[in-house]
Amino acid sequence: MRFLHLFALLLVVPACLFAAGDNNYKITLDKFKVGAKMEPTAGQIIELEKNALSIQPGFPLKENAMYLRQKKGAKEYKWFVGTINPENFKEVHAFNLSENRLKVGEVVLMRFYAATNSKAFQDETDVYFDKEYIYSTRLPKLYFYKNGRWQMLKENDTPSIIEFNWGDGKTEIASEDISVKKGVRYVHPVDPGLYTFIYMKNDCMPYAEMVSVKPASVHVIAPKLVPATVSGNEAPKLTVNKQMLDAAANLQETEELYDRFTAETQGTEKSADSSAFYKNYPKQMSASAFMTSPSSMEYRNYVARYTSKRNESYAMWKKGQNAEVVALEAAFKHKFDSLQALPSRMYVWPNTVNPVYPIAIPEYSAELSPAAVQTPDSTNTPAPLQEPVAPQEPATQEGVAAVAPEEAPQPAAPQVPAEKIELVIGHPGDRYDFRWTGKAQGIDTENLIALIRNGKVNMIVTLQNDKPVWVYQNDKVSSRHHYRYVKMEFEFNGQIYPSEGDFILPTYILRQPEVQDWLHPKPVESSSSAQPVSSSSSVPELIVIPPSSSSEDSRVIHDAFRGDVVMIDSGSFRYKGHVVGISPFAIHVTEVTQKFFATTMARRDSAKRVEDRSKFKGDEKPVHNVTWTVAKEFCEQLGGDLPSEAQWEFAGRADNNEGALWVLDDVPDPSNYAVYRDNSYKLGKESEAYGPQPVGKRKPNAWGIYDMSGNVAEWTRDKHFPIAFWMEKSNPSGSMFGYLKVFKGGSWKDSEKDINLVETDDEDPRYWSDRIGFRCVFPQDVIKKKNGK
Repeated sequence: MRFLHLFALLLVVPACLFAAGDNNYKITLDKFKVGAKMEPTAGQIIELEKNALSIQPGFPLKENAMYLRQKKGAKEYKWFVGTINPENFKEVHAFNLSENRLKVGEVVLMRFYAATNSKAFQDETDVYFDKEYIYSTRLPKLYFYKNGRWQMLKENDTPSIIEFNWGDGKTEIASEDISVKKGVRYVHPVDPGLYTFIYMKNDCMPYAEMVSVKPASVHVIAPKLVPATVSGNEAPKLTVNKQMLDAAANLQETEELYDRFTAETQGTEKSADSSAFYKNYPKQMSASAFMTSPSSMEYRNYVARYTSKRNESYAMWKKGQNAEVVALEAAFKHKFDSLQALPSRMYVWPNTVNPVYPIAIPEYSAELSPAAVQTPDSTNTPAPLQEPVAPQEPATQEGVAAVAPEEAPQPAAPQVPAEKIELVIGHPGDRYDFRWTGKAQGIDTENLIALIRNGKVNMIVTLQNDKPVWVYQNDKVSSRHHYRYVKMEFEFNGQIYPSEGDFILPTYILRQPEVQDWLHPKPVESSSSAQPVSSSSSVPELIVIPPSSSSEDSRVIHDAFRGDVVMIDSGSFRYKGHVVGISPFAIHVTEVTQKFFATTMARRDSAKRVEDRSKFKGDEKPVHNVTWTVAKEFCEQLGGDLPSEAQWEFAGRADNNEGALWVLDDVPDPSNYAVYRDNSYKLGKESEAYGPQPVGKRKPNAWGIYDMSGNVAEWTRDKHFPIAFWMEKSNPSGSMFGYLKVFKGGSWKDSEKDINLVETDDEDPRYWSDRIGFRCVFPQDVIKKKNGK
């Protein structure tokens, strides 16, 4: 077989007996010289600060920065960072890293060439980088050597530059499309297209503008903002002033003043003449001005942002009619910020107290009626509470729920001791409206219920901040409610008893976005009408039932019929020197084991069963001594197939351009990932490590797939032919010609070089060996239907 290959290659391909390895076409960090000056060349697209010197390359690369790797000699390079030179940038050749399936961390250390017949040291003199592109001022094509073959970068349209003219430097520019840092002169690289920017400045009206960025151009943005001044409008007559605001003693008094202030300013704004505003405010741009459709996504986004900023500007303009209104608005904001940041601890009194029993019993709740409650039995009363005291008026504070409701007849209590109590505080729409369930530490629950009803225990609630949520209706504050509860305490005879329990908010408070943001960083689904908040932590979270399985967050699917598989999303990668696309599929997590092989074969008719001829026995060891034909039939029996070579390599490399996974580790070691020659075959037949080992015992790749390198090599479904005439851009299917079948990954007998994932070998489909096994691939819909996902 080897002689046939050599003969074919001698006919069609010149032998490269002394070809250099990949490492000769890379640059190591020790080759970079630090502290050297740049040697200027024609057409440079980088501008440096005065007296700037070369530095050591560092990652990640900065935004809006241009980097130059300048070659001084065969083994010496310099690395500079600066800003872009827009005049020369228009003429460069650009290569997008994402579209070429490369990462900036690896290309910085790649050598690039003008042709594929170059020697290793004949790489380019000046190569430019930013976070997304490689640039050449000289060559429309760049080649590099990787995974044992020459590969070419695909040239892309030259990106553009946006230049900001900040004027007085006080204007703020924002965009949801592009990151803009204040004071930056240029933003690059920018793909051609339509972008919306928002301009803001103190005492000016904010507005949104759409700009069209042309290819390989410099687009200058120079915003001209309109002052937020008006004339000809009657000043509002306010009954609220700064002195009244300063005199407000607490948060609630401040809120009452703010509501009056808002009502008075809104009443004035309705009568304002808006013609002056619309005369001065920038007009909305038409879609035809940008040669786009009014229904296009870019234009609709612009209209939405423009409308939002125009409404904001109109509100600012109306309030700007009087300086007193603006100043008072700012004063209110400052006072709210200071008052709402304070913690709060206050007395509350429940409307209802309900025992909570450990077993299912008829519902029992009673409206509080201290006169109707009997003193608890002394045998069940803790020592500090044995002597009941006369009913007391609980301490109160402004804003606390009403004390002691009217008497009501009590139903008979069940004959089962209560485990917890439920306190209902306030009513719907009240400032304090919540329930609390739990128990006090050091007080028997039955006694606690009786003492509360007798008015002998005060309840003290602590809020993390004295900040209520404001509920709006028709742009007006309809109500305010506290929600930041963190602790409940009980006060009896001057002693404080802590508690364990949960605060429960009603739905109309819980659903407010501000409340959800505080309770939990992510939206939480719940079927109940209220959510509990743990009072044992200073930063509470919603209590939710965890999902029964975490499989939604994992690629791995456990399929009892087909075995464990990894779901692989669609993507693209560099395959044999080309960028190709791959459709979604599923692949076995490990090589097919002897146990799984036997279990699957047992389902066949006895006449069609294939005996396991594995030499190295073990349930969890990979099946081997199996032909390509048997392996393919096995996968087809499960509803799958052998992987194509492209599928196999895409899954094995897991979005990595290297063929050897271990080279990405700080201390590269193939033994971490693979059973191979050095840790198996070389140890000799007397060693337990000799031969294939149980699957899944080495480090997986980034997608959770094991043993793609080493252990046993793996059959693919592709044919082998020594000459590659063409390759599909999507889902390559191998050669149309040939009889031999491709296998990948190397085995326990192979060296480090041969277990590289890009290496390929081939054999007769009837061939079997103790170094060859297989794994299967499946359409994803087969796996999803089987598992109901």
